[in-house]
This record gives sequence, C-alpha cells and structure tokens, in this order.
Amino acid sequence: MRDAQPHAWSLDTFQSCLSHPYKAIGLFDHNELQGFYIIHEVTTAEHKEWSLMEIVVNPLQQGQGLGTFLLDDLLSRARRLDVNEIWLEVRTSNHHAIHLYRKTGFVQIDVRKNYYPTDDGREDGLVMCHYPLSTSNRNITILD
Repeated sequence: MRDAQPHAWSLDTFQSCLSHPYKAIGLFDHNELQGFYIIHEVTTAEHKEWSLMEIVVNPLQQGQGLGTFLLDDLLSRARRLDVNEIWLEVRTSNHHAIHLYRKTGFVQIDVRKNYYPTDDGREDGLVMCHYPLSTSNRNITILD
C-alpha cells in the first residue's frame, strides 16, 4: 500500500481493517501479494451495503488488468451475497481509478470537498456507488 499510494494508511488503521466488519481479499501470484481490496460491510434485515475502503495493485504489476480483476471479483461476490450498494471515495486526481470505476458500473453521487490530504494541501474526493443487484444501468444526477 505504501508503494502504491501517496498517503497510505497507518499500520494500526490497516490492521484494524483485517477483522469483522471488514473483509480483506488478496490477489496472490506464487504466494506473492499482487493486490487486494478491503470492504466494510453494513447489513440489516432489509439491506446490505459495502464500502470499498481500499483497493491496491502492486505498482510493478499495474497496467496488466489486475485492478479490473479485483473489481470484477468484488462485484461477483456482491451479486452472490445480494449486496444492494457498494460505496467508495476516490481522489479527483486518480484518473485511472475513476475510469476503471466508471467502466465497471460505478456512478458519481457527490463530491467531498478537500477530503484527501496532498503534499501541498488537500484535494476533493468523488463519492461513487454501484448497485450490483440492478438489472439496468442507473442514470443518477445530483442537483445542487
């Protein structure tokens, strides 16, 4: 994670996301971790929602489709487990991730102003959502 992101989580934060209600899924090649994602699960009797807390691909392996593979796995699991919504936030400067999220069916819901730290201040975060159980693509527009 530290190699792949400019402002990685602390070790304590990462370790706290390795047990319920979080779930970590790793992608390995010959016992070497190539990428992973972490979800936070909120479930009631009527509704199941995940937050994609983190998705990371080893920088040496980026550009080979592993991010798409991880997202496809996430969405497949979500459909199997009847997850209604998957939420995430992404830096506005992370154009590759935004493209990947949109390509896999995530839609932008909102903008969180000054959400992420940068080396010289802060940047906005896009709030995006995917509806795995939807049989059609939703066209959602947020109006001010």
